[in-house]
Amino acid sequence: MAQAADSVFEKVWFDTGLDDPSAPSNLEDSRAFDAGLSYASRGQCSQVGDLESTPPNSSLDTTFFQAAGREIITANYYNQLSHKRQIMNQADVFYYSGHGSHSSGSLFAGGPADVSGYWDRDLNVVVIAAGCAVLDINEYNDNYTDPIEHTRSPGTAWEPIGPGVLLGYNYTAPLDTQNSDSIIVSWLNDRETLGDIDAWKNANNNSNGRNACAIQKDVSYFYFNKILPLIYVWTEVQKGNW
Repeated sequence: MAQAADSVFEKVWFDTGLDDPSAPSNLEDSRAFDAGLSYASRGQCSQVGDLESTPPNSSLDTTFFQAAGREIITANYYNQLSHKRQIMNQADVFYYSGHGSHSSGSLFAGGPADVSGYWDRDLNVVVIAAGCAVLDINEYNDNYTDPIEHTRSPGTAWEPIGPGVLLGYNYTAPLDTQNSDSIIVSWLNDRETLGDIDAWKNANNNSNGRNACAIQKDVSYFYFNKILPLIYVWTEVQKGNW
């Protein structure tokens, strides 16, 4: 993993889920990410709380998604302390958990055009969990019967925007009630020894996770190639062959 540009390893998360562990989309996976990665926090973004909360929480907004990390600031003028405000301070690892569209290639918070020119600063790794299919390239497993959908390749628009590694899914992603938090914990436990991409492969090598994929910028696309109904092989396709 690359050294942080500012010599401090930092993390941030953005989650559209509910504060209810029984909900199909909840916050447990993001909380597992936060607890399992001992980096300096550059914020969290959810429906729960505000900047005055403990810990401070940013509202769901495209500007936070673009910044991929923030710091809280206040001003003191003649002993009058201002309300908390936030300024961009980009993290190294960004965890996003929310809806995504294969058709548009966009997530709830925005698409490649929204983060172009933003995500090329400090970000090294972006995990797009639950953002179904936005990292798909060339639809190699023939998941879509719609001929138009079959020709879409949204991952090619995400690949050049900045981070060296993008981790996510090329079709349906596991629900948060399908042990998505365990997938994140497994990835975090193995990434130091295996690297982000192989750790992501291992974490998803189960019945819930085999739509997982990864993009290494300017190098390759990785996915579970469906050989037979129950046989999947982790496969690398170099960028020149996309």
